[in-house]
Amino acid sequence: NIGAIAFASQAGGGQRAAFTYNRVNPGSSYLYGVWATQNNNSDITGTTPSQFLIAHNDMRACYDGVLAWHWYDTYSYPTDSSAIAPAHYVIADNNISASNAVDEGVLLEDDSLAAGNGQTLSALVAHNNIVLSDTQYGGIDGDCVAGALVWDNTISGSGLAGICMGSSLYGDTAYGSDSGWQIIGNDVSHLTAQVAPIWLGPG
Repeated sequence: NIGAIAFASQAGGGQRAAFTYNRVNPGSSYLYGVWATQNNNSDITGTTPSQFLIAHNDMRACYDGVLAWHWYDTYSYPTDSSAIAPAHYVIADNNISASNAVDEGVLLEDDSLAAGNGQTLSALVAHNNIVLSDTQYGGIDGDCVAGALVWDNTISGSGLAGICMGSSLYGDTAYGSDSGWQIIGNDVSHLTAQVAPIWLGPG
C-alpha cells in the first residue's frame, strides 16, 4: 500500500481535500502516512491550483509522515513542458514520529521545477512536532522546491538534519532551484544532527 491516505489528482487541478485529526500507525503495511501527489499522466490539463490540508494528525512508523511530490510518470525529466497542475499544501499541527532508518517527517519535491518547466508546488509547513530516530534523512526536506514557508516547527531526536533545503538528497542536479524559503521560529535545540540542525545544502 502507498499510504494510509492518498491524494492523487494527476493533471486535473482545482481540487480541495483535507486529512485531519487522524491517528496513523501503519507499521510495515504502508510506505507513507499521507501520499499527496500530482503528475502529468492524464489527458486532462488544468491550471487551477488544488489545495490540500494535512493537519492535527498523529503519524508514526511511516517511511515519510507526509510526502508531497509532483512527478512525471516517466520518472525522468522530460524536455517538453508536460503539464503538472499546481497545488498548495498546508501541513500543520501534526505529530510525526520517524522511527526507521530512512524516515523523513515531511518531504516536498517538485520535479516540474527541477526540469525547468516552472514551479507547481507551494507549501506551508508549520507547528508540527517531528521526532527523528537515527534517520538517514531529515525532519523537513525540500527537493527542488521554491518559496516554502517553514514556520514554528519543533524537530528533535537524531538524524541527518532537522530542515534540509537545497541539499539535493535524491541526486537531482538542479541545484539552485530551492529558493525563497522562509525558515522562521523553528526549534531544533533538542536535535542531534549528522550534518546540521538546519542544512541549506550546496544549492
